[in-house]
Amino acid sequence: HGLSQITSLLGPVRGLSAFSGRSLPVRHISKGPLTGKRIDVEIDDNSLLMLDFGDARFAMLDATYCVPASMAPRLEIHGSEGTLAVTYRRPLGQPQEPILHLYRTEKGEWREVEVEAAPPVRDLGVLHLVECLQSGQPHILTAELGRHLVEIIAAAPVAAREGRTIALQTTF
Repeated sequence: HGLSQITSLLGPVRGLSAFSGRSLPVRHISKGPLTGKRIDVEIDDNSLLMLDFGDARFAMLDATYCVPASMAPRLEIHGSEGTLAVTYRRPLGQPQEPILHLYRTEKGEWREVEVEAAPPVRDLGVLHLVECLQSGQPHILTAELGRHLVEIIAAAPVAAREGRTIALQTTF
């Protein structure tokens, strides 16, 4: 998920602020065998987290069930030399494909960067484990990372409810 992605790129979060709320009090299932069933929404379904990684590195994470469709990038990273944006396309009858867009400040233009087709998501963890066993490198999915992600998830509603920034205690 997005929180794992951004921490794998930028490292541990030092502090966070958040906004959170319930956008719809009731939802109705739109597909599958329970189509039409009413669900009373009991928790926040629309949250925005502002994450501080230190050294003037920040991220915004939109965690919501309130967006039926979007053309916004799934991930966008801005730096002093340019921007990376990841979007996806889904060819008819095919799995979705990532598209990496690169903007270089010095050239002043966007271009698509070729990326290798990724294996199915369900295989990535196993492939990484095999690679670690063969190379002797440590596995990226550690207990410390898991504990850090749980702390972020638990702190976000508190930060939103209390309207404050929360300093995090864990790292990885």
